[in-house]
Amino acid sequence: MENPFGLTGEEYTDVVRSRVQEFLRYFGEQVDRLEEAVQKQDVQTIGTITHNIRGTGGSFGYDEATTLATRLNEAVHASPVNWREAQELLVQLKNRLKR
Repeated sequence: MENPFGLTGEEYTDVVRSRVQEFLRYFGEQVDRLEEAVQKQDVQTIGTITHNIRGTGGSFGYDEATTLATRLNEAVHASPVNWREAQELLVQLKNRLKR
């Protein structure tokens, strides 16, 4: 990863590591909120959270999380809503967080 900030290699590595750790905490919080929203079948909240995960996940190179969030959003906006698929995708997102 290129260092655009003029930091030493070690300083830059520390900044990147810190940002990734913040993202993983944020991602975990979002997945917890998403789990609650899926249980309540709250389509609007699911849409908001999956939008956030797609944006931040893409920024940090978590393409699999971005893809899963997109698929989850599509599942709850299908007609009829596919809650079984939504649950399965949520489990996959949780598993992705554990890696």
